[in-house]
Amino acid sequence: MQNNDQLSGTAQGGATLIETTLGLLVVLFLSGLCLEMMQAHQTRHLVSLALQETARVAAVTRANPEHWRPALVRGLRPTYANKAAQHQHARLTQLHGLAPYSVEVLPHARTRQTQGHGALLTRPNPGQPTDAVLHLRLTYLYVPKQPWLRAAIKMMGELSATPQGVHMRLLKAARASGLIPIVVEYKVLMHSDLPD
Repeated sequence: MQNNDQLSGTAQGGATLIETTLGLLVVLFLSGLCLEMMQAHQTRHLVSLALQETARVAAVTRANPEHWRPALVRGLRPTYANKAAQHQHARLTQLHGLAPYSVEVLPHARTRQTQGHGALLTRPNPGQPTDAVLHLRLTYLYVPKQPWLRAAIKMMGELSATPQGVHMRLLKAARASGLIPIVVEYKVLMHSDLPD
């Protein structure tokens, strides 16, 4: 027969095991979230670099999609570990009826050169010398690696209000599918006087 000291030691050992397990679950949860955030941030950086290069190519080719779309595809390749990862990303996004990424050429803004301030974005005024600015917006759909994070994003996306505008509907559809939309914009002066 066990005495009181032995019973309390067994109970404390069981409580310690439960506390340790719960503590490790919290640590694993936070570690997974940190890794996912780090990968999403790295992807955002690579997408930003790809859009900058695309905008530079578009600025010197009169924004001809035949020239700048291949530059975008090349720029987005580093966001995938290999061809299989690229195909899996496309398959997962298309499963929800979405494209892996989309590019919009936003309405042209105008710039005005000022002394000492460089180029300032302004609205076009009649009679004012202006240069066109190419404004690109890239929406890249990041697929979280953690299934629980996809489920959480999906729940939050379904709870959000009905958005206004095509771009906002795309963002809501991505979140409702458990994807993280990474939106990057870039503006560059057009060099339309240069040859194609």
